[in-house]
Amino acid sequence: MSTIFSLEAPYLGEHRLECRSFGEGVPTVAIVAGVHGNEITGVHAANLVSARLEKGLLAGSVRLLPCVNAGGAEQGGKRWPVDDADLQDVFPGEPGGWAVQRLADAVMSATEASLCIELASGSERLEEWPHARLSEGQETKDIGLDLAWVGAGPSGLVEAWQAAGRQTLELRAGRAGTLDLTAAQILADAVCRRLFVLGMLPPLPTLPPPLVVHRVLDLRSSRAGYFEPLRRCGDWVEEGEQVGMVRALVGGLPLENIFSPAAGRVVALRAYPLVHAQELVARVAL
Repeated sequence: MSTIFSLEAPYLGEHRLECRSFGEGVPTVAIVAGVHGNEITGVHAANLVSARLEKGLLAGSVRLLPCVNAGGAEQGGKRWPVDDADLQDVFPGEPGGWAVQRLADAVMSATEASLCIELASGSERLEEWPHARLSEGQETKDIGLDLAWVGAGPSGLVEAWQAAGRQTLELRAGRAGTLDLTAAQILADAVCRRLFVLGMLPPLPTLPPPLVVHRVLDLRSSRAGYFEPLRRCGDWVEEGEQVGMVRALVGGLPLENIFSPAAGRVVALRAYPLVHAQELVARVAL
């Protein structure tokens, strides 16, 4: 483990950006997790990949940044704690800018590679089914996950990588504020499978091709209350099938039934139950 960037943060002491390096030569892969400090499932997935790479047999080189926003993680928060900035909004950063801009610039400098992979989660309020988010034209096979969402649109670090001309892969599962061990293992396995496809790791068992979707519907509440899910993340629903309902906070009377307008897979589901009007309660991939 090496420190590739550090700064003194008020009341937090020294903040260090840690990196683990494996192998040498090409191809080169950079793996990043913990841009949002509360997305610990991705952090754990990165550490699982690290443990796998420690066994050797790697052809090429991997740079792994397992927890970019360690300050946020220590505070149990999504944002950079010094100035309450969302680090995803700061990339590509500025080498001479304010603290969080310098941190973002250091991440960009440390991840110059043939392939850049980000491991992320849903928000604290939304659980996400394991999936890859890909831009139009990106290869969909051999991603190591059951679902590939094409055309989701890059943002934050992934968008900055693409603007710099780098090949990217965004893998997401679980939700922020929790550690989902199953989701972390799924993400780690997907990364290792990508390394195998690149010829960097020994062969792995063949997986069926993913479900490739180009359209994902947001299901939103029209009433305030609490959301009771009737389906689980990953379930298949038919057109008109009920996904959940919104109940009154006092008394529990049903206020609204949430139906899927089309057949598809539930790829995101409200985890924090209280909702306001027009808040997201589920996503269905067609």
